[in-house]
Amino acid sequence: MRTCLRVLALVLMLGAGCALLKPPPPSPPPFGAYHAAHFDLHAVARVLLLPLANESPFPYVADEMGTALAAELQRLGCFEVVVAPRCPEFCAFQGVHTTGRFDEQAFLDLARTFKVDGILVGSVTQYHPYVPPRIGLALQLICPGEGVVVASVDGLWDARQKELAEEARVYYRDTVCLFHAPSASELAITSPQLYQRFVAHEVVEALVDRPPPPAPKPDADPGKSKPTDPGKQTDEDKNAQAELQPGQPKPAGVSR
Repeated sequence: MRTCLRVLALVLMLGAGCALLKPPPPSPPPFGAYHAAHFDLHAVARVLLLPLANESPFPYVADEMGTALAAELQRLGCFEVVVAPRCPEFCAFQGVHTTGRFDEQAFLDLARTFKVDGILVGSVTQYHPYVPPRIGLALQLICPGEGVVVASVDGLWDARQKELAEEARVYYRDTVCLFHAPSASELAITSPQLYQRFVAHEVVEALVDRPPPPAPKPDADPGKSKPTDPGKQTDEDKNAQAELQPGQPKPAGVSR
């Protein structure tokens, strides 16, 4: 009886140890993304980035995030990027996120003026520059020709989440190769500008997360001869026939 209890206790201990060694499931991404199923983002070659709206108490962050987004869009190279200046004419389009509406004709006129295929509008929804930082951002890509949002990203990048903070450190250490010393990677969290650029990178990558264009159909194998009509003779066949039967007149157009 005691032996059975000991075996049972050992099994329970091993099971608990395996549960502790099992890695925790990955956290969900800090954002939600939308891509219109009917729209092909590969058709967008040139976009206009409008000034971001600012819902935070920090008046400068909208311009800083707009600069970071423009830099990431240009780095990715998916679109030609036109950055609209911050002036009353363009700031009038900043209510898309809060109202959920936009003037289709006004956006169509903008697209014609700047010769763009898409217009990016967005808003800084939250901002806390001090350690640990957090940035909330919403960005929508509007197709003026269809008058609809074809892609959007909305999320909160909060460095109080340890996994997200580590992602920022890894981004600058391994992807950008900005830091080599482990202690220097803390700048990804302590520097507001570096954290803004990390968030802009995350937003742009999620916004243009599109399937690759369809591969072109393979051409016919040039070394493979095309099927010929069995009832139709080629010039080579006629030449061969003339060689085999020298007594007969050669077919027209056949020369030795």
